Parts: sequence; C-alpha cells; structure tokens
Amino acid sequence: MVGADEQQTLSEKLWDSHVVRSATGEELQRSKENVKGRVVLSLESTSTRMNRLGSSVLTDVPVLDLDEVIERIDAVTLDDLRELADELWPLERMSAAGIGPDQDVFGEAMAPLGLRGAVEVAA
Repeated sequence: MVGADEQQTLSEKLWDSHVVRSATGEELQRSKENVKGRVVLSLESTSTRMNRLGSSVLTDVPVLDLDEVIERIDAVTLDDLRELADELWPLERMSAAGIGPDQDVFGEAMAPLGLRGAVEVAA
C-alpha cells in the first residue's frame, strides 16, 4: 500500500513533469513535423478542402495558403506551448480522484497541489 508521503511525492512529480514542464524541444519539433504532414495530407482530400473553404466563408476568416500554415506551425515555441498549457490546465481548475480505504490519505496527498474540495465516499 502506498503511504501518504509517497502519494504526495507522486502527485507533485506528476503535475510538475507532465503538465508544467513536460515538453522538450525535440518533442515539439517532432509534433510540428507531424502536424505539418497531416495538413499537407489533408489537402489531398477534396472533402477536407471543401470543409476548410466552407468554414472560412461561414466564420469570415481568410483561408491561409499552405506556406502560411507551415510558417505558423514552425513559429510555435516551447514558451507558447507552456503558456497555452497554463491557460488550458490551470492548477486551480484541476480535480483528482482516488480509490482506497482512507480518504484522509488522499486528502493529504493532494494538499500540496492545492486540490481541495468535496470528498465523496462510494458505498
């Protein structure tokens, strides 16, 4: 059985490594190449191209040509990625769930992350 100290350490490591500072330059570059490849391949599909044009008309947003899209993808930095992660997943909006016999242990493990709130006990 994992003790409260181990849970606390695990929860802090999980938050720090997977949300706050998880991406590396290599991973970002690989992701950019993946997205660029998917964009190029999607332009081969007539239905995708028509959906793109239709969305542009409906939202009154100009259709970017392939070079502009690739430039924008290449312009993304790790700082941009981290800023977006902070916006999408702020710690104060996070929730957590735990399964075990002692809800106090779970509460102690989540306390350093500031995750507090209602605890429901299933029967």
